[in-house]
Amino acid sequence: MEKFLKYWLIILLAAIVLGGLFYWYEWRPISIIKNCERSARITESENMGLISYETAYKGCLRFFGLNK
Repeated sequence: MEKFLKYWLIILLAAIVLGGLFYWYEWRPISIIKNCERSARITESENMGLISYETAYKGCLRFFGLNK
């Protein structure tokens, strides 16, 4: 227990950094992809096929910084 109290700041910083990395590389891209899929479906239906699903989807991903 004494070592934990001695290194609590290092443990806390490591947990914050690992949480931030998980958010940036796992959670954020998944939520962007979900939102872009939903947005592309809506855009395609609203424009009656003038803008294809793929064009809207890829444009949305590019806008949010994911180049897939």
